Amino acid sequence: MPADQAFSGFGHPAVIIIALVLIVSRGLSNSGAIEFIARFVVSETRKLSSHIGIMATVAASLSAVMNNVAALAMLMPVDMQAAAKANRSPGLSLMP
Repeated sequence: MPADQAFSGFGHPAVIIIALVLIVSRGLSNSGAIEFIARFVVSETRKLSSHIGIMATVAASLSAVMNNVAALAMLMPVDMQAAAKANRSPGLSLMP
């Protein structure tokens, strides 16, 4: 591969958007916004189907006013925290 093309993919808009979403997600996490949402969503006693329904509703609400990737980046840590508290695999709720 020619040296001038080795890093050309880093200028693609999709790569830049994902990098910015990760930065914003970290900022939201540091600001406490994710913990604010987690207080209402995370419950180890809730059934999996109820948890998925609540997460879907929150994700749909956030997606109505922000980028879908940003909503995903914001809610993924919340869902993983909920899975850890309920002692179940995060894949059970992240995949749906």
